[in-house]
Amino acid sequence: MRTVTAPASTGTSSVTAPAHGGTATATAPNPSAPLPLQAAEQVLAARGYGVLTEHDWRPGQPLKVLIGVSRASGPRAELAFFFVGATFIGTDTKDPSGSIAVVAQGGGSVTLSYALYRPSDSIDAPTAGSASVTYRWTGTRLVPQGTIPSAAAAASPSRR
Repeated sequence: MRTVTAPASTGTSSVTAPAHGGTATATAPNPSAPLPLQAAEQVLAARGYGVLTEHDWRPGQPLKVLIGVSRASGPRAELAFFFVGATFIGTDTKDPSGSIAVVAQGGGSVTLSYALYRPSDSIDAPTAGSASVTYRWTGTRLVPQGTIPSAAAAASPSRR
């Protein structure tokens, strides 16, 4: 299975898990370490993203997620930001998506729903349905439990 997280850059532990392949070598983050929502929001802000909704934040869970919306001008772009304990472990994908929703979460897994687009769809009006992917924390890396839809705008469908 491939690893989809980017290298960790906050917290006292480190996870080296390159996006889109490779093996993880890690000092595993402490899943019990507390992380206030404000600190997680600062991680997103440092990467040019704002929080889509605070409703997804579950501070008592070991694997936490926030959907971030790019603050850059241009088409809407979203990434899912994952945390284990107080450590940022990475994003769902390297390239952003048009629209992501958290549909389930508990313990060591989070299920995301990606809006799917046809090439002629506007970013605000996807017409190709959606695809759900569950991400599971193994203790050293985040692993998707299904196929992540393509981000290529020309693909039909895509999560662009």
